[in-house]
Amino acid sequence: MNSTFRRLSLLGAFAALISQAQASVPVQWPDCNCSDPAYKQLILGYSMDNISTGTYASIPPSFTSPLLTASNIQGPSGVKVAAAGGAGNQVGCFYGFPSNGSTGTIGFKLEYTAAQMAEFCGLTFKVASEGDSYKHGPTQLFVDIFANGTKVWQSETITLTPGFGNQVLFDIANPDGNNADGDGFSFTGSDFSWRQLTAGDSLQFSIRASGANSSMNGIDIDSVNVTACVVPEPGSALLLGSVGFLTVLRRRRSLSTRR
Repeated sequence: MNSTFRRLSLLGAFAALISQAQASVPVQWPDCNCSDPAYKQLILGYSMDNISTGTYASIPPSFTSPLLTASNIQGPSGVKVAAAGGAGNQVGCFYGFPSNGSTGTIGFKLEYTAAQMAEFCGLTFKVASEGDSYKHGPTQLFVDIFANGTKVWQSETITLTPGFGNQVLFDIANPDGNNADGDGFSFTGSDFSWRQLTAGDSLQFSIRASGANSSMNGIDIDSVNVTACVVPEPGSALLLGSVGFLTVLRRRRSLSTRR
């Protein structure tokens, strides 16, 4: 009995180790599977350019698709909208990150409400750490995604060098611009079924940043864009097909007349 119990215990421990290893293996972010490139579109965006300069508790979306509802984007404390990098270029300066270097969060959430199916494609945003080598905001950043309340993705961590001149474009498909290192990992292994959105589904995005030594020096963020592949409803697809057919027919008639 003892021998059998030990064998079962060892097998259980071995299975647990395999499960943990599979969960931590980096999985490359997959391309969006659009049957037609025209189906890929912006579904949610946050831009600071149309916001009056000043300090706010949060920032509302600058664009929201009729397919969903979305929350404001909010940081650890507040956000100061200010010009940066020249006239006409504004950023949201999210401050309040712990000065002891621990992690703070900037986040927003969308609720998909449409009947037609969509596939979440990606997330991009411009980001820079405020300050300099002496007094600065966060120097490390990654992104968590929660689907219907469950954590399903965590990007790899990227390094932020303080100073607006060191602004980078964060792309969830390739956060650090290096395709050789896996570019993040999923807590559900290679299962990306959560990217298929139907009415009632929610996606929550958490931008996690750490390494600040000043709570007043945060990170500057702008041009937050969420994209998806949206398949038209059957009626819309039929209408698009009919328009295309009529266009081709008119061109043929025009050519026949010329001849």
